[in-house]
Amino acid sequence: MLETEHGFLVTSPLLTAFVMSRHLTDLQLLLVLAELCGSFAVCALPAVLESELSRAIDSGAIPADFGWARCPSEDDAASDLWRRDALVLGVDLDRFCSDVCGMRYGKRFAAVSRFVPQGAASPFEVEAYLLLGLPRALGGEGFCGIELNVEVTLSASARGIVGKSRVYIDLLLSSPDGMRQVAIECQGKASHGRAGDGLRDADRMTALQAMGYDVFLLTHGQISDVDRFRAIVKTVCRMLDVEYRDKSPEEQKAEALLRSELFIDWSKLGEIDKKRPVRYKKARSWTVANLSE
Repeated sequence: MLETEHGFLVTSPLLTAFVMSRHLTDLQLLLVLAELCGSFAVCALPAVLESELSRAIDSGAIPADFGWARCPSEDDAASDLWRRDALVLGVDLDRFCSDVCGMRYGKRFAAVSRFVPQGAASPFEVEAYLLLGLPRALGGEGFCGIELNVEVTLSASARGIVGKSRVYIDLLLSSPDGMRQVAIECQGKASHGRAGDGLRDADRMTALQAMGYDVFLLTHGQISDVDRFRAIVKTVCRMLDVEYRDKSPEEQKAEALLRSELFIDWSKLGEIDKKRPVRYKKARSWTVANLSE
């Protein structure tokens, strides 16, 4: 832990997550790690800190571009969603898990880390990724090889449509044989970690379609509703030319557990409820122990 000239302490993100892990459910820990490994942060600044931040920038004490950039909100209010570089890379997470595997809580930490998405740009992308990519035994849909924020260099004709040389695909799903791909764009309030990037309008969609991508728009209302999401999953399966299989009762129960904890207020993620220790929640919480090896 290091003391800064600004009056606060900084520490290792992974060490902090590891210390917190004993107080968090498996899914809470997974979301914490997803934020550390993503290019976003959800941080609701107190009014006093907002004022101090503005004063420091105005006075030149810190640069306006200090590594974090606030994402625009739809109502012009101060957004809690920020852009920043990932604090943890996949290789860092793997190395840390190896270092703590022999410690108490180390095996659990490593087990959860297996499902952490790398490079998400918003909470919405994390939620969509987990619902689509987690194994069915853990409540997801079991799509393999999902890529986040894939950069696409556009052809000359596609550049003529969108007026840019490249765009980013929020989630890219591929068929098992790699012959088909579906580009999914997460649309909605505070859904993106990069203002102006990604598939934001019909021009970008048309440009990617011109390059052979099937493009699907996804809203938060769609993923939070079980029936609407199921219809979307079936549509994506058809696009990828893979067979959809109805979930078993056990898989439906796992999905219900996942959904009961997934849609949270991310600004409160990691807050410890001392009145309800995590050991009393395990029986009714989503856990990686539900996955049969």
